[in-house]
Amino acid sequence: MKNTFRKLAFGLGLAIATITAHADLVTPLVSLQENVINDENGNWLMNQYHVTNNSLIKEHDIYAFAVTNPLAMNAWTNREGWSATTMSKDEWNAGTYSRKTFCTPGCMVIQTGSAPTDTESSNLYLGSFESLFGTEEIYVNFYWSDDGDPIQHGDSGKEFYFSAPPASQYAAFGLSGVVFQSFNNVPEPSLLALFGLAALASLAVTRRRRLN
Repeated sequence: MKNTFRKLAFGLGLAIATITAHADLVTPLVSLQENVINDENGNWLMNQYHVTNNSLIKEHDIYAFAVTNPLAMNAWTNREGWSATTMSKDEWNAGTYSRKTFCTPGCMVIQTGSAPTDTESSNLYLGSFESLFGTEEIYVNFYWSDDGDPIQHGDSGKEFYFSAPPASQYAAFGLSGVVFQSFNNVPEPSLLALFGLAALASLAVTRRRRLN
């Protein structure tokens, strides 16, 4: 019985050690890569966002995404059926930008900022700037689908451009709201539960040793 208990505790400890050692290798649901595009002479032309949807389910298809920056800049896209703009934190929170989008099969109105508490609305509000991106930046590049195809699960898109400086935080949105956000991203509940089990097992082994 004692040996069985020790083996179980050792197995849990080994599992949690493996997860901890490889925590930096866990792939986020949506990943964002920045690429620099130069001309044939090596001179800078523009920067590019490469957005990859690592999910395996259709409900996570991306119909819009936003990336924060410390300065106002130009944002544009040549992805068919998509649009882009740059806005300030105040403009985002005020709901300045509302767009009819997600028009397959039926149109939905997406709007930046938080939903009003005094009126009912069928619009999809994306949330406040601070809840999505934190408080370090004051501008955001916003890209959304007017009537184009989403960035589907297991796919990626590179047709999104901007001028320097580099990005800080980003968030991706689907038909039900936020699919992924880099700000305050925490481990999955299953991982946290495993951490807890390993800790309890370790404490139990220590206590049994003291009793013996």
